[in-house]
Amino acid sequence: MNKSVVVLMAVYNEEKYIREAIESFVSQDYLNKHLVIVDDFSTDNTYRIAKEYECDIITVLKNTIKGKNNAYNLAFQYVQGDYYCFLGGDDYFTPESLSCRMKCISVLKKEKTAVFSKLKTFSEIKKFNGIVMPRSNGKGNDSGGCVFLSNTLAASIFPLPSSLPNEDIWISLHIQYFADDVNVIDNIVLRYRIHENNSVGIMAPFRKRNQKMYDRGLAYALFLEKYRISLNSMDIMYLEKMNVLVYLRYTGNILSILFLSGVPLHRKISNIINSNKYTYNIKTFLYKFLAGR
Repeated sequence: MNKSVVVLMAVYNEEKYIREAIESFVSQDYLNKHLVIVDDFSTDNTYRIAKEYECDIITVLKNTIKGKNNAYNLAFQYVQGDYYCFLGGDDYFTPESLSCRMKCISVLKKEKTAVFSKLKTFSEIKKFNGIVMPRSNGKGNDSGGCVFLSNTLAASIFPLPSSLPNEDIWISLHIQYFADDVNVIDNIVLRYRIHENNSVGIMAPFRKRNQKMYDRGLAYALFLEKYRISLNSMDIMYLEKMNVLVYLRYTGNILSILFLSGVPLHRKISNIINSNKYTYNIKTFLYKFLAGR
């Protein structure tokens, strides 16, 4: 029998989009699959709509402690699988999203394995629509719906810290430091919807986006606190630098970012751009050109 894939979905007020997300899972050509949806205290009809689809391959739950990561933790605990991936309630899978990643990860012989892939945005706003991320061949996204995890690697990542608003950096760090093998495919496995209520705040004004980025960046400090004893001195030093970078970007300290040693240039540039409303607004205006590079 083919190995099983469990798709984890944490949702909040997604009544406009969740049908499309669920139906993209149902229509996957890979058969041994299960979707676990956890509603994170929605105030609209998200839970009711999701319950309409409940069946032997779809489980719908209500979160017990509010928070996106708490919802993912509940989903992960509920159904065991050989592999895991994520799907936002406002996004949808491409038709062969699961099968192409299963084909790729199945050739990896080690236990803690992952596959990165690509997404393509869609939005009612033209500058956010139709962008492939990452654009370059041989590169994939290391978080969100583009990540595919073996159960052994997933077990080392969960539970996600409830104090973090998102799962992305926490998962990315575990893959970076603890995965035995990572493969990359150029397939577009996810259509990522950009709208005003995205959890990462892509369309948000600078002040709101700045706070969201800082809150997400706290993952570096939590990761270092948990694994300091397991990491070598170079890794510890780098993570400490990244933790400092999170604060410098948040406070708009451009000069300190420029002179922070041990941080790659592309990281410095990205953080400087996101450190003040002027360069942030320019980046947002040029999103279609800059994103995914």
